[in-house]
Amino acid sequence: MRQLPVNLWKLLKEHGVFVICLILYTALTLVLFHRQTVEYDGLYISDMPSYIEEVQGIDSGFSFPYPIYFWVGKCFALFTTPKHAVAFATMLLNDLAAVVIYLVFLRLFVMKRQNTDGNQEGSRGKTCGCALFTFALLLVSMAYPLTAEYLSGEAHRYLGVFSPNPYHNGTYLAARAFMLLAFFSFSDLLDAKEEKEVRKKGLLFSLWLLLATMTKPSFTLIFGAAVLVLLIVRLIAEKGKNFRVLLILALLFIPTILDLVYQYFGVCIFGDTGGASAESLGIGVGIATVWGNLTDSIPVAVFRGILFPLVIALCYSDAFRITWYRLSWEVYLAGFLSALLLYEKGYRMMHMNFAWGYMAGMFLLYMTALMVLILHTPSLKDLKGAKRSNKLRLLAGWCTFCYHLICGIIYFGYLWNGGLFH
Repeated sequence: MRQLPVNLWKLLKEHGVFVICLILYTALTLVLFHRQTVEYDGLYISDMPSYIEEVQGIDSGFSFPYPIYFWVGKCFALFTTPKHAVAFATMLLNDLAAVVIYLVFLRLFVMKRQNTDGNQEGSRGKTCGCALFTFALLLVSMAYPLTAEYLSGEAHRYLGVFSPNPYHNGTYLAARAFMLLAFFSFSDLLDAKEEKEVRKKGLLFSLWLLLATMTKPSFTLIFGAAVLVLLIVRLIAEKGKNFRVLLILALLFIPTILDLVYQYFGVCIFGDTGGASAESLGIGVGIATVWGNLTDSIPVAVFRGILFPLVIALCYSDAFRITWYRLSWEVYLAGFLSALLLYEKGYRMMHMNFAWGYMAGMFLLYMTALMVLILHTPSLKDLKGAKRSNKLRLLAGWCTFCYHLICGIIYFGYLWNGGLFH
């Protein structure tokens, strides 16, 4: 038996916890996605049947002018059945998000926490922590009372509250990796000091955003709105001195804007009408027109949806000085406003498809809030000498995160056993 190359063996040892967790996560999610594609025992309700028809080239009655997810599915379909192909495509792209999250954590919490003399001591323990945080983040859900009755239809975990991890929607899961790459690469651009650096890194950001849009445009819509406001504010605040840099940043959005125009015409102008008149297509504006029908109290639903990020924002208000943290809140607010004010006309209205952007914003909040919490968490040795107020903030942050994690594990198990996502 051939031995592994030294460098590969070293990598496996250093990142072994992540590899093991990824294998387990892959197995669990693949079973879930497969059961959704075959609607095992008449359960596991999702959009997978429409995706399968799209991969086969059959008219499903829905328009999907964002092809990357389906291209991956068609590649798998060359070797297996369409149902298995969609399950594998969802699993692969969802796993890609786990890899991206892990790399972001490594970059921020391993490289930046190395000793100033370059000593790598303790890096293996930090990679272990990054791995555990990665999959904890992928399992958190909205908060809900653990003792409430959810089987009678009198109460809902998800409906109207929504989740940062909606495991019943394959296109959202498929786009998340590109969404994260676009988000963090753009935050790097905002921190860039020179125009040359913006030009050098900008094309890669433009590519990630285009890929995210071609997989599912929900994130791009709220991200673009947030960035537009941000760039205008910067232009005014700096009295036009940074015009050239801001112009370059704006130009990076052109490929994505062109694709969004194509998608809009494909869905809202020439798209399927669901048996309704063509006049019923398009986007409507109204305050809580759809959201108000899904929950008795939108403020309570929002509170349940982002309890952990709210606690972190209150406990560590100084974190708003960090670009990626501040940007995550700006994107979330754009998602909130789009979910509150916009809706698709016609038979798609009650689908509340603008909630997908809101959920993308939720996930970014959870991720950046967790990053802030970890940055403020000292070692056990240093914790003993910390101020009482710091200990209370840490306790509040970790307790709320663990509560979301417990809710998420229960909710994932409920979905995994065929429960309705509502």
